[in-house]
Amino acid sequence: MDKTCNSNFDLNGLALYRSQRYAQSLTENSDFYFGPLSLLLYGAASFLYELMPNGNHGYAPDLATISSFFGAHQQSDGSWTFGNDEKIPANWTNRVEPYTNEDVTGQILAM
Repeated sequence: MDKTCNSNFDLNGLALYRSQRYAQSLTENSDFYFGPLSLLLYGAASFLYELMPNGNHGYAPDLATISSFFGAHQQSDGSWTFGNDEKIPANWTNRVEPYTNEDVTGQILAM
């Protein structure tokens, strides 16, 4: 995902990533099913750029902030490991406006 998003997890990068995974699943999985509830995954993806960005980083959904939330650590070979140490980044500040159901729906439709 980092290569698709170029370390900035915004709407355009995540929409491209979701599109690539959808195409890959169609090609590689003969049992692939994408039902109506699967659209909720698009709403969940929007959390990366709507809820997790740090106010101390200009609300940019950058790699450092997102990897801290998921406890992800990049290795010297470029691969990632997950160390069960998910945490809110130090000095993190949340968004000012609430993220409503209408906002999530808008992001699902945009993505």
